[in-house]
Amino acid sequence: MSTSDIFIEILKVPVEMIEVKELTLFYDTDEKFLQTLNSIGSISSVDIYYVFSNKEDKHPFWISINKKFDYYIITAAIPSNYEGVISIPGVINFNLLLDLFESFESSIIFSSVEIMLIEKWPLDQLLDTFLQTTSPNRNLFNHVDSIVTDIRQVLPQFRYLMTWMKLVCLGIDQDQENWFLFLMKGLYDPRLLSLIIYFCGE
Repeated sequence: MSTSDIFIEILKVPVEMIEVKELTLFYDTDEKFLQTLNSIGSISSVDIYYVFSNKEDKHPFWISINKKFDYYIITAAIPSNYEGVISIPGVINFNLLLDLFESFESSIIFSSVEIMLIEKWPLDQLLDTFLQTTSPNRNLFNHVDSIVTDIRQVLPQFRYLMTWMKLVCLGIDQDQENWFLFLMKGLYDPRLLSLIIYFCGE
């Protein structure tokens, strides 16, 4: 009899309370996995941390629940080749997100996940990383781990620059509409600025 079978037998009898220090749940389909995540995500005091599992695993979807003092750490694992949208709020390490940016086989889209930076990244490197990728995950907002105080000052500038970049791209794409005509006028034309920057770098 497996551990799962034992738990199923035990839980047939109603209990008043369950105290678990560490528990890992394995799923063979994304439907069951996402259903459980939805239930966990509805608890406002719980953060879900996303990681990637090995796509060759027998049960590639799993959720780990660890109790640390008076709070729980929830880790949700998704196979790197999963094709779908993860809309359940959570947190993902920036280094793991880079793997998605660089992986051509990955089709995972996170719609409401925050990025956790656990090391110092210069602003220009952050911008370059996001500008070089076509991944829809580049639109995610950013979350800073509480132990990294020096990055917290950089992120507002990063958000402003990313917003500015999107506005410029939108203007260039609008061909002959009002924002295009305003943006492409005179010395403020971003194409001219790009030419100057390119010339300065030579």
